[in-house]
Amino acid sequence: VKGFMDNPDSDRALVARAGLGDRTTKKKLEELLQSSIRNKANKTVKEKPRPRYRTYLDVPIEVSEILGALACISEPNEAASHFLDYIQNQTVPELFEDNYFFRFLILLPQEQVRKVLKAYLAKAGDWQPIVEKPISEFTHYDSGRALYPCRKLVGVYGDREIAEEFFRMWLLAINRNDNFELWGISPYFTIESAELLKKGLASDNEDMRAWCVWQLRKIGYEWDSEELDKLVRDESWKVRANALLTSGGREGSLDENSFVRFVCSYRVQRRD
Repeated sequence: VKGFMDNPDSDRALVARAGLGDRTTKKKLEELLQSSIRNKANKTVKEKPRPRYRTYLDVPIEVSEILGALACISEPNEAASHFLDYIQNQTVPELFEDNYFFRFLILLPQEQVRKVLKAYLAKAGDWQPIVEKPISEFTHYDSGRALYPCRKLVGVYGDREIAEEFFRMWLLAINRNDNFELWGISPYFTIESAELLKKGLASDNEDMRAWCVWQLRKIGYEWDSEELDKLVRDESWKVRANALLTSGGREGSLDENSFVRFVCSYRVQRRD
């Protein structure tokens, strides 16, 4: 506190004052935001390791901290526009390296959070690397990493468009690793999402295929016989089980997997 009182117009003092509702800081913070965005966008030389600072007041301010401070003293749409400007002026790698961006985004009302999330997903989804580099230098594009920072927000602030864009990007990432976490997007799918969900049935990841069968069932998709025949013969017992729960057929009565046989027996009994 004493440090802020000694220099009430320092970057950190301005952010702290805005967090307490001091609207007199707004103009200075907006100027600081624009200069910080420009500096970050123009930075081409690899940064040296960050030095150790004696106190918290000596640590350079992050752009996202300024965004959060302005969110506390700006009108919702105005605050959202600051986040949108930041997205448009950064590269995708810089966006998903920003650990603070989504932490401060939740200071906005739900409608504005959704608007910003859509802009983030649109930019991340359209970006492609120019040169692939070794994994040890990890700078190449990875859809999963671009999605990871916003995983919690998507399930809370989602709508159908956000869920579909998130799922579309995850389809690109899922075959590159074994992690399968879709983070609460399923409640937002509707029958309009069916064609996109069906693309997941071609995934190499069995959990993805099984999940898509279940989501299609939930939204009331009507399978044709050819589609079901293919699913009940899938190499994964998870896919076969979900397909039988959907169709209620007898195809799994002789399945090698005991759970699939149980599902088949259960569905047949319910139908009879």
